[in-house]
Amino acid sequence: MYKNFSPKVSKLYMSYVTDYVVFEAGRRPRSWGMGLLYDAGEKPFDPSYSVFDGVTAYINPSLSQSLSFMAGYDVLQGLFDNEEKPSYFHQIFGAVSYDTIKLKGSSSFASNIGLYFSHMFDGGAKVDDGIPGSSVSFFDGYFAFLVRPLNLSWKTEALGVWGGVNPERALEFGARNSGIEEVFASFSVATQLSWSFLESGSYIGPKEFAKGDFKRHLLFFDFVYLPGSSEGALGSSERASGKATAFKANENFTKTLILFNGKPGLKKDSSISVDGIYDPYCMMNVFFYSLSYRYEDLSIGNIEARASYAMLAQTHEVKDKIGYKENGNNLGIEVDFSYSRSFGKDVTLGADLGMFIPGAGFTTDKEPVNIFIAQISAMFKL
Repeated sequence: MYKNFSPKVSKLYMSYVTDYVVFEAGRRPRSWGMGLLYDAGEKPFDPSYSVFDGVTAYINPSLSQSLSFMAGYDVLQGLFDNEEKPSYFHQIFGAVSYDTIKLKGSSSFASNIGLYFSHMFDGGAKVDDGIPGSSVSFFDGYFAFLVRPLNLSWKTEALGVWGGVNPERALEFGARNSGIEEVFASFSVATQLSWSFLESGSYIGPKEFAKGDFKRHLLFFDFVYLPGSSEGALGSSERASGKATAFKANENFTKTLILFNGKPGLKKDSSISVDGIYDPYCMMNVFFYSLSYRYEDLSIGNIEARASYAMLAQTHEVKDKIGYKENGNNLGIEVDFSYSRSFGKDVTLGADLGMFIPGAGFTTDKEPVNIFIAQISAMFKL
């Protein structure tokens, strides 16, 4: 059946530049920190992008300055927009960043410390008297430290979310059910340690041209905690409170080929999702650990191996759903291998292999089975 094509506009804005301030107005992309909350989706296979309609002022954004600021205003369209029920939200935001890593100086220690705050609230909703409006706040801290003599770096993002949701707008703020007043309060954290060693050779010209004989080895350790809600599997009439503690990370914030990346080869299907417990398309309610090794060599390409383990942060009491407490909280182990080779700055070829061995936490009325994936990719910049 014929379906009208509706293009999606991810970027459409104007900029006005002065000596110390850059103004942007329109639909602007936004990334922050490690991507736990916002990611602009600029990588070829990113499933989503964080874009906002409004205005932004960047103060002192020059690459030669370590201290910079950002402030602005967004209008966010809701999910149920129609003539009878106007649906949109206002958001005000601001950020401050102190970054000496980008200066690329000769000092042995460098850092990037950033703080982001935003407040989202109702706009134009027809709310009955006595029903509170929706109001949700985000506070996101990003910290990166680099010890140059050791080639050792540490990145951390910590996110706090709190506020209250009008029952009529609950779904639009990510609440589990409409018609229930929800109170949000959650804390999430992601951290990565990396070490680069046995470096040799050098680049010829800009790095994006991938010319030269540079090579190095890298080790990474990742840890992610995202909260869940043990009441998520219950029906709305069975829940003891209207509090929501679960938080879903940005869909682009992925560490594996299979786990939290949906069902390979199939269209998007959320039938196995459990509110507040498990979502197949993004990280939520999880303690996640991974260790990876990467070898980078301009002459042969990049080779990476990663082993990951995940466990549920909370379980529930509803049988035959993912996360049932009697089955435990083990989500399983995944092993991934990847290879990529860049030919100049416009062509990159790659291949990936992954194997996921699910844990008992995936048991429902059926036993979980192992999943394997193999994929190849070719990226061209036109």
